[in-house]
Amino acid sequence: MSADKLAATINSPLFRWNRWTAILLLPSFAMCNIVLQICQYRVRRMSRLSQMLLNEQAKRGLTDYKAAKEIGVLQQTYSSWKHGSVPRPNRYAAIAGWLGISPDMVRELAEEAGVSSASTKLPNIGAPLMGRGSATALTLDKLPIGFAKPEISGCYAVRIDGRNMWVNPNITPADGNTVILRSDGQGRIAQWPVEHDGEVHVVVLAEMI
Repeated sequence: MSADKLAATINSPLFRWNRWTAILLLPSFAMCNIVLQICQYRVRRMSRLSQMLLNEQAKRGLTDYKAAKEIGVLQQTYSSWKHGSVPRPNRYAAIAGWLGISPDMVRELAEEAGVSSASTKLPNIGAPLMGRGSATALTLDKLPIGFAKPEISGCYAVRIDGRNMWVNPNITPADGNTVILRSDGQGRIAQWPVEHDGEVHVVVLAEMI
């Protein structure tokens, strides 16, 4: 996909642009109300539950997509747990089975994570820049290579063909969404739906100038 086609895709059903901001317009058939808050950068101390999920995933050598599939949840849901979100009680049994612990232990860990999720404000430094390249050949990094303003809660940024895009790994893609298809440290831009066995992250904001 060329840069011009990419710009046209992003500019048409999902986004309305002016010089300074881009406002996400979700398709009406998505039947959801996702509000993206641009706010100060916040960090959380990693909870014991997040650490246990990360450790188990690393021990099994799984991607987020495969770990989520084993537990029986969406990849975006599993990713949010790793980054500090507290799972709902109806997921305790599935998490317990995957970690090899009791549901009561998962409940205690979830309650502990809820208490420890209080955020500490830091200077607004931008969303972590986690990749760069072209629309068809994107290299994804494990550690930030920089930062891109504005900060959008739950999002990271990538730089494609000289322009920044902000990507949310926790949104379930809807028809017409621009997405990043991720696999083994590489990625490419596509329009959902598309066949893909790896992780799918939704582009929520992009620079046009």
